[in-house]
Amino acid sequence: MPSLRIFALSTLLFYLTLGYPGHAHDLPAVEGPILLEVSGAITQTNSQDDKGRPLAAFDLSMLERFGGVELRTKTPWSDDEALFEGISGIRFLELLGVRGQTAVALALNDYQVEIPVSDFREAGLLIAYKRNGAAMRVRDNGPLWIVFPFSQNATLLNRAYLSRSIWQLRRLEFR
Repeated sequence: MPSLRIFALSTLLFYLTLGYPGHAHDLPAVEGPILLEVSGAITQTNSQDDKGRPLAAFDLSMLERFGGVELRTKTPWSDDEALFEGISGIRFLELLGVRGQTAVALALNDYQVEIPVSDFREAGLLIAYKRNGAAMRVRDNGPLWIVFPFSQNATLLNRAYLSRSIWQLRRLEFR
């Protein structure tokens, strides 16, 4: 019987730590200014929009807690190579429990672009919150910028990926 008790205890610890399969667990609450709101086909939330629909809100400390991935690359919009830090597209999808096939990204200036969810998984997409070790200001294409590994993969230097490299990102809606 001791092995059954150990199994039961380990199973209980698993569910308390990782969650019961099939049940969504909310993200931690934001504590600072919200930089990014995510809505749509996601299972993990921590807030609601003005119409009461669930969404995931992120402040800088949350993005840093879940991110920390570095990408050194040149972009067509800067003269020198830069070191970007952010959250990888793959990690972001996992964190939110994304169920959609497309993300509609919206910038502070209302620029909007559709990004296939496959880009989050396969194209090396990074949601950057730092450039060369510093938080990005709005005037420096921040506070969030979707960056691709252009220096590592020249095939990404085409109209589609350049249009998806949205800076001043403020909202994503997965569909």
